Amino acid sequence: MITTKHLKDIVILEPQGVIMGGPETTEFRATLEELLSKDLRKIVVDLQEVKWINAAGIGVLVDVLTRLRNMSGDLKLARCCGRIGTIMQLLKMDNLFSHYETLETAIASFA
Repeated sequence: MITTKHLKDIVILEPQGVIMGGPETTEFRATLEELLSKDLRKIVVDLQEVKWINAAGIGVLVDVLTRLRNMSGDLKLARCCGRIGTIMQLLKMDNLFSHYETLETAIASFA
């Protein structure tokens, strides 16, 4: 399940559970694709409620990040801690993505 919130021109996605290549990853990609099709260029993905992510889920994030940056936009990660933070560090993804300890700081980074 993914909750979507809009705060002015920033979209906050709050996925829950796992993002491991199954239906949840398809839903995650479709949600992000819809945002891109609406020309929304500022996206924060709040990972606090994500229990596990694998290469398929990270691949979706990398694809959308690349496309957003090509559109002069950005995708930022919030509350990427615990096991998810460790995975991102091991894969060196923490160097690719801007990530923030709180949702508020991730949102403020777009100012």
